Amino acid sequence: DATFLEKQLYGIAPNFQLHWPTNALTQGHDFVGSYVMAASGHSILYIGAILALAIASFQTREVG
Repeated sequence: DATFLEKQLYGIAPNFQLHWPTNALTQGHDFVGSYVMAASGHSILYIGAILALAIASFQTREVG
């Protein structure tokens, strides 16, 4: 069974398997557009989280 640390790291790590387009075709999705929308939404949320973390990290630092 996975340890507590392994479960936490698995929860933090992004799931890029969602971006594999073959899954939309092989898993019998009726509308591939919904699969693309889900992958796009995931990407937007992930990019937003990374940008928020970057802004929070450099908010009080003088970088220029």
